[in-house]
Amino acid sequence: MATIRMVNPQSGRHRRTGVLVLFVMLVVGATVFGLTSNATALGPSCPSGTAYRSGPIGTATWDTLCTWVMYGNVTVTLGATLTILPSAKVLADPSVHLYVRGTLRADGSSGGLITFGANRTGVGVGPWGGVQFNASATGSVSWASFDRVDRAVTVLGPTPFSPWIHDNTVIQAGIGFAFLTGSTSTLSSNTIRRTTSFGVYVNASSIFVDRNTINGTTVAIQLEQPGTSTVSSNTITNVSSTFAAGISVWYGATANIMNNAISGVRAQAGSGGPTSGSNGRDGGVALGIFVNAAPSASVSFNSIDTIIAGNGGNGAANTSVGPGGRGGRGGSAAGIVVAATPDVSIYGNDIKTLTGGRGGAGGGGAPTNNGGRGGDAGEAAGIEVFSTAISAGVSANTLTGLTGGQGGVGGAGTVRDGSGGGGADAYGIILLSAAQTDASGNVIQTLRGGLGGNTSGALGTGNGARGGDATGISVVPILGSSTVHANTIDSLTGGAGGTRGPMGGQGGNATGVIAFGNNDGRFNATSVTSTGISTLTGGQGGIGRTAGGNGGAASGIGVVLATPTLGLNTILTLQGGRGGDSTGANGGRGGDATGVIGALVAGGRSSLDSITSVTKGAAGSGPPVQTSYGIGFNFVGNATFTSRFTVDNASFAFIGNYEFFVNNYSRAVSVNTPFTRPAVMPAGNLTVQNFLDVEAIWPDGFTPVTGARIIIQDNGVDIWNRTAATGDQSWILVTDRVYIGSNTATDNVTKARVTYSSYAFGNSPRSVDMSTSHTETFTMVDLAPPTSAASALPTYENSTSFFVYYTASDGFGTGLGNITLWYRQGESVVWIQFATQAGASSGQFAFVATSNGHYEFATTADDLAGNKQPGPAANNTWTLIDTLTPGSHVNLLTQYKNSMSFPVTWAPDTGVTDIVTYTVQYNAGSGWVNWLAGTTATSGTFTATAEGIYSFRSIATDRAGNREVAPSGNDTWTIVDTTRPSMDRKSVEGAFSVSGGVNGTFQWSSDSRSVTFLASGALQAGTTYTVVLGTTATDLAGNQMLDPLTYHFSTAAAPPAGLALSSFWWLIPILAAVVGTALFLVMRRRTAAAPKPAVPTPAAKTKEAIIEDVFLLNHRDGILIKHETRRLRPNVDTDILTGMLTAVQQFVKDALRGDDYADLNEMTVGHMHILIGRGKWLVLAARIEGDGSEPWTVQIERCIKDMEDHHWDQLEDWDGDMTLARVLGPYIKKLIDGGYAQ
Repeated sequence: MATIRMVNPQSGRHRRTGVLVLFVMLVVGATVFGLTSNATALGPSCPSGTAYRSGPIGTATWDTLCTWVMYGNVTVTLGATLTILPSAKVLADPSVHLYVRGTLRADGSSGGLITFGANRTGVGVGPWGGVQFNASATGSVSWASFDRVDRAVTVLGPTPFSPWIHDNTVIQAGIGFAFLTGSTSTLSSNTIRRTTSFGVYVNASSIFVDRNTINGTTVAIQLEQPGTSTVSSNTITNVSSTFAAGISVWYGATANIMNNAISGVRAQAGSGGPTSGSNGRDGGVALGIFVNAAPSASVSFNSIDTIIAGNGGNGAANTSVGPGGRGGRGGSAAGIVVAATPDVSIYGNDIKTLTGGRGGAGGGGAPTNNGGRGGDAGEAAGIEVFSTAISAGVSANTLTGLTGGQGGVGGAGTVRDGSGGGGADAYGIILLSAAQTDASGNVIQTLRGGLGGNTSGALGTGNGARGGDATGISVVPILGSSTVHANTIDSLTGGAGGTRGPMGGQGGNATGVIAFGNNDGRFNATSVTSTGISTLTGGQGGIGRTAGGNGGAASGIGVVLATPTLGLNTILTLQGGRGGDSTGANGGRGGDATGVIGALVAGGRSSLDSITSVTKGAAGSGPPVQTSYGIGFNFVGNATFTSRFTVDNASFAFIGNYEFFVNNYSRAVSVNTPFTRPAVMPAGNLTVQNFLDVEAIWPDGFTPVTGARIIIQDNGVDIWNRTAATGDQSWILVTDRVYIGSNTATDNVTKARVTYSSYAFGNSPRSVDMSTSHTETFTMVDLAPPTSAASALPTYENSTSFFVYYTASDGFGTGLGNITLWYRQGESVVWIQFATQAGASSGQFAFVATSNGHYEFATTADDLAGNKQPGPAANNTWTLIDTLTPGSHVNLLTQYKNSMSFPVTWAPDTGVTDIVTYTVQYNAGSGWVNWLAGTTATSGTFTATAEGIYSFRSIATDRAGNREVAPSGNDTWTIVDTTRPSMDRKSVEGAFSVSGGVNGTFQWSSDSRSVTFLASGALQAGTTYTVVLGTTATDLAGNQMLDPLTYHFSTAAAPPAGLALSSFWWLIPILAAVVGTALFLVMRRRTAAAPKPAVPTPAAKTKEAIIEDVFLLNHRDGILIKHETRRLRPNVDTDILTGMLTAVQQFVKDALRGDDYADLNEMTVGHMHILIGRGKWLVLAARIEGDGSEPWTVQIERCIKDMEDHHWDQLEDWDGDMTLARVLGPYIKKLIDGGYAQ
């Protein structure tokens, strides 16, 4: 059996990966090619509770009944499956492995862990080998514990079925889990308590390493060689070695590293010098995450806390006369380091509490003659990226509490003490030789440079060392371009210089952002924008006997050998370090404090940057006092290159000495940036420019003169000569003064003028002081008079007091002064001044005229500049004042009117000619009522609502609006009387005749208003008769008819056999109707004088209209088909109904002849109101009583339509058969009952 132990991979920068590869080849060869001898079982399977296994095995199950002991390598053969049950116990001899070529199912449970451990323990006994999945293997290992093992689980690839390893516990191992040669597995939720090397080792594989807890390793997770892995959500604690790293990625591996928590990474201290006078060894390096030579790197949302580098070892004393050894250098501490990786993204990480290693002490002490120098301390860097070729993005990270290591103490010598070691720098973010860098949105706070090392002080001959710098963001050198945006940098302090020697050490610098170009002549584009930098303090110089150390500088932003664009940065509270005291002369110089430094820059620009509270450091005690400065902007060039920088819209507050310090070979331009104290060196140049806004306005003081031309001259040369479309030209850049090699300025002479057509402007041209940006207003000289006019008046005014309104304007002038109203009367040409008052754009005068007549008006105005409107020459408006009221009357009416409608006329009184409208009123006994209001007519037809006395009057309104006072009485009156009079019976009977010698008798109504002629014999068939009522018929008052009344009727042809002529009884009432109608038309002659009108009695209360009687007739000949009445009315005279029937039948005949009554649908017979409806075959007459008969018209039409729709066949050919009356009777009754209302 051939077994070969794995040589553990070496961490750090000096690993021997060749040995690892050799080991893998040997192991694989031994397993695959059968170099191991076949295992044989010894004795019974479990004779004493223990089962021993070695060599190849087939499918088997290891249960809890035995303790399974591997005394030699065990191989699960291809195609076989080994199942290890929960709570099973497996032990192995030293260097023995469980190899898997088939399948391993070692899955315990949370309450039943599988235990893998060493079968033999003791001093000098090595660990057992561990579980190894070969390339063909499958399976899983979970809920198992491993103790005293070389490698708990190793997976060799390629593994097509990716063994899953989860929820295991590694108690003590060389390596917790190893994945080699292309394996692809998942490693999750495992716990590693302690390893002597890696917790997880991935080589040329792609592994998902997730949610593991790793403690007590030299490197918790190491990935190397090509492969793509994800390392997420792991918890890493207590990592320690000379190269201690939470996560380390090397040599072509690609990793996505996110959401891991790393804390307690401590590098080991360097050892002391091993031999006499030898140097101490360097302290170890401590890193949270390290990526080197990867194709790309993504590091996001990790938490890194407490990274402590190892201290340098002390130098050895010289055991004979000679120098002591130098102290070892302190190790570096970093949160995240990415090196030699083309494409880098570092985002959202939280890094805090990083400490660089202290330098070792120099060797010293007798008999050492020269004490060894103290070791330099190690740096602390939150994030460090170097050597990227594509891009490096470092954004949204938080870095807090970074401290550079302290320099080592110089050793004591018998001749000379050693000097102290230098304090180390602390960087928030440092980007070294990185292309296309972007550091945005980061928060960097509380950085301290390391303290400079002291000398031993035994002889006081060594010097104190320099304190370390504290830098928020450093880009050195810039490759491509660099962006620094929206970062917050706060509380940076340089380390204090070392002391105890002749010369104190210099204090460290504190710098917010520093960017160095590549010194290749390209002057790389660099932008620093929207970044807040606050509370920067230079380190204090160390105390020295002959010279104190200089204080450290405090600088907000420094750019060197680049083309910088700065904007919207805020720099607040910069304090230079205090100079170190000297016990003799030469106290240390206080550190300078500078907001922005531009050294050897090409075309730099700063926009809207703010610098506040910049204070130089105090000088140390000991003459002479050395000068230092508090400066806003500091520009530096050299004899071969001139720096150029423009600062626009910057703001300064509490700048200690100079807002601008322009060193030799520098050209600076200040734009719209107020300052008071510049310093310009003999070969420097500072140009001060400001913005001029020129507005041209009209004399009113606010309206722009659009299209004005603006000319600006600088030292007699036009620098601006353009038309301002809006009348306001802003942002004209004008030079105010120039500092040429001197702090004394040379003033430029600036002149401005404005032109517009032929108008003049006040104080144009003028000299302009351009010490600040401001607006120059050019106001046009007001030479134009204002305008005003009285507003149009109405043609007539009916009062002598009225307002005269006006409008006025001074255009764009200085404004209105006063307005004067002028008037003239009649034909006069002389204008009279009425009043003067303060002017406005519109207003009114309260004018009072002395008399009626024609008046003209005009206004004049003056303005505040004294310009006056000429005039008046003609009127602006005029009016006729007429205060006289007009008169009118209604012309006389006859005393009586026998119609409800009659004409009425009215007219002006004599001499009145200017009436515009009339209001005609009537009085029917209940007060005056408007009949026609505001009419221009002089006649109309009045319709009375009832009989009675009607009075009339008119009220006129003239053109001036004067209204006639209504008369107390009336202008005229009349009596409306349409009631037929009672007749003189004898005169009527005497004036009545029928042709053909027809005799008969007369039947009168009781009131002598209706008469019926009854023929005494039968009338001849087919005969036409003529009825005549002569003019001798009179009423009881003796009034005669004006014209005779003639009436014709014809009898039907001879009837069929059995039908007597007496059937034409219906013709007799016609004669009575003729008489009644004739009497109704008699006109009364009124010859006596009419009495004065009396107040009429109030009208009776209205009564709802109802149908009392209905007559239904044939449309062709007027023959009565049906008569229906509402109820028996004994007090209704039958003569009245007979007269109604006769009138309706006459209407039917007239309609057939085409007389004017053809369209009649309403008539009055005596006091009867009759509605008539016509259909195709039927005529229906209804007698209405009450008020409001209109709704019955529609109901009558519905009734006729109903009968004709249902019985058209009987109606179309009706031959006089009276059975039709019974058929149509229900329809008539329905009508009387209101059944057709809907």
